[in-house]
Amino acid sequence: MTNIASGYSILGRHNEANSKLLDALKIATALNGEMNQKNAVIYAALGVNYNDLENYNKSIEFHNKSLEIQYKTLGYSHPDVVTNLCNLSHSLTSIKDYSKALEHLEIALKINKKYFKPNHISFAFIFNSFGNAYMESNDLTNAIVYFNKALVVGKENIESGKRQLSESYNSLGLAYDKNKDYKNAIDCLKKSLLLKEIFFGFEHSETQNTTMNLILSLSSDGQMSNSIELLDKINKCKGQILENKILYLNDIALGSAIKGQIDQSNRIYDIAFFLLKNNKIKNDDFIKSVIYINYANIHCEFIDKGKALKSYRKAIKYSKHLKDNDFKNEIKKSYLACKKSTSD
Repeated sequence: MTNIASGYSILGRHNEANSKLLDALKIATALNGEMNQKNAVIYAALGVNYNDLENYNKSIEFHNKSLEIQYKTLGYSHPDVVTNLCNLSHSLTSIKDYSKALEHLEIALKINKKYFKPNHISFAFIFNSFGNAYMESNDLTNAIVYFNKALVVGKENIESGKRQLSESYNSLGLAYDKNKDYKNAIDCLKKSLLLKEIFFGFEHSETQNTTMNLILSLSSDGQMSNSIELLDKINKCKGQILENKILYLNDIALGSAIKGQIDQSNRIYDIAFFLLKNNKIKNDDFIKSVIYINYANIHCEFIDKGKALKSYRKAIKYSKHLKDNDFKNEIKKSYLACKKSTSD
């Protein structure tokens, strides 16, 4: 069952993987009790899957259960503990507990140094985890240092470490992008994308995520035509008419804003606005109304109420000839609410 679950995880089908893992957990517990290595492996896999599903508290719970078994059965300094500590640090980073994440990584690094040479592929995973924690805490200098360390190790293990190398390039690209060094970001993300296509195939969520990262770096570097050309490779945009691509961008921009990734949301809208400005669009008034009201809502809530009011006015202008009165009223209501909040 665990092998089947692993296959589902590689395909990005995490809920199906978790179902198989929970079945395996029941069997292993019935046969060997709670405190056995099989359970430690299953709990760790559940932790990774729940992290990918962005259920970080559940991920932390399962990683801690796995570590509890490992500590009791293997000891605190066993090399098998290292991967668990790194994966736990990813979830801790996601809930912004950076100090605890770095604390777990220091322990992992100390253990690894006892068992492996400095160029062992496992160090790439640890260095990547350090880089991720530093990047999310906005310490970009240390993030870039650790991602580069991971790259050095990955390059020395090119055959066994292609997946790790692809992740190192992706992470380093994101750090450069966040530091507004778009040339280096684009270079790293292109290398990551090439490796991920080989390892996962283009349809996989990890490959698709790197594609979107590259799209954003290209657009921020002023390479809008290259950015839009790459957009056609996104699963939900492939073969779609332009209107659907713009609405897709709107959806992921909203999703980014909900996650608090406001800068990313703005950059995605920049691509949508470029498409609107430079192309003839069917249902032009409706598409523009949708984009402008959502852009306005985000600005009113998080960024610039003045810019929000301008966008609401554009949404009202473009919705004037639409037949959907509920939608038109929603735009006007949002506009008036934002206007009122600026005078309060």
